[in-house]
Parts: sequence; C-alpha cells; structure tokens
Amino acid sequence: MFKVFVFSLAVVLVVSSQSFGGISQNQGFGIQSTTLAELFKGTGTIGDGKIAVVSLGQTNIGSCLWAIQDDNVIFTQRATAVGQCAHLGVMQNGSAIGGQFQSLAGFSGPKAQGQELELGLAQEVTKTNGAGTAAASHEFIGDRLQTLGSSSGSLSQSNFVNVAQNAGIRSAPCTDVMVAGGMYLAVSQTQAVN
Repeated sequence: MFKVFVFSLAVVLVVSSQSFGGISQNQGFGIQSTTLAELFKGTGTIGDGKIAVVSLGQTNIGSCLWAIQDDNVIFTQRATAVGQCAHLGVMQNGSAIGGQFQSLAGFSGPKAQGQELELGLAQEVTKTNGAGTAAASHEFIGDRLQTLGSSSGSLSQSNFVNVAQNAGIRSAPCTDVMVAGGMYLAVSQTQAVN
C-alpha cells in the first residue's frame, strides 16, 4: 500500500509603467512545492516529479530612457522509493521567492534598481524493516538581469544561482536508516544614483 501527496503553487507578478519623463517596473515570482510519498510494507514502487519554469521579462524604451529586466528560473523536485516488505518515506518541501524593481526619474534624475531572491529546501528520506531504496532531489537554477539608463548614464546588474540537494538510501532488511537535510539561500543587490 502506498500514499503520495503532492502540492505545488506558482505565483507570477509583473507590473510596468512609464510616465512622462520616468520609468518604474516591478516583477516577482513565488514557488512552493511539497511532496510526501510513503510505501508501507509490501512490495512496490512510488515516485513523484515536478518542474516549475518561470520566464519573466520587461522592456520599457522611451525616446531617451530605457529599462530592461529578466527573470529565468527552473525549479525541480523528484522523489522515488522501491521496497520489499519495508516502510519507506520521502518528504520534501521547497520554496523560492524572487523580485526585481527599477525606477528611473527622467533624463538626468535619480536611478535605482534591485533584485532579491530567497530559497529554502528541505528533505528527509527514511527506511525501516525490509529491504529498499529511496531517493530525493531538489534543484533550483536562476539567471537574472537588470539594466536601465538614459544618455546621461546607466546601471546594470545580474546574478546566477544554481542550488542542488540530493539524498538517497539503499539498505538490506533489519536496518533503520534516515537521511535529512536542508538548505537556505538569500541573495540581494541594489544600485542607486541620485
């Protein structure tokens, strides 16, 4: 007998405006994914896989002003278990929240832009009693770019993030095994010219 519980949520926000003599842009995303897969005794195989892809882009070009920002993200989560008379469990929780903003006040006015990213990954793999194998993996890849300016000057910044987490067990009967791990990452950049 087995039980698989899967929950995924992705939120994307894009806001852009250009008023006379200025540009203001904001964009953001949120990903939340949870997996709980269990194999109770018996013989069987269970598995789950998820992928979230976010591609956001804003380009705002006026007569003498420009602002461009891009967010490209891939988030994956995988869980598998194969057992014979074993109790196997895989629990995963992953989340990512990112945002970017840009503001340009006229031809020679203040310029500002910023990027933020917060990422959390946790997983646990367990086996008791019979023989079995179980594995879990998370991966997050993000590539982010911002540039803005006018003929009086420009600002540019970018970041690339690749985070991966893997856990697995393979065990003979009569052993109890657990692997648990977590990762947290926070990235922030800000630029301003007054």
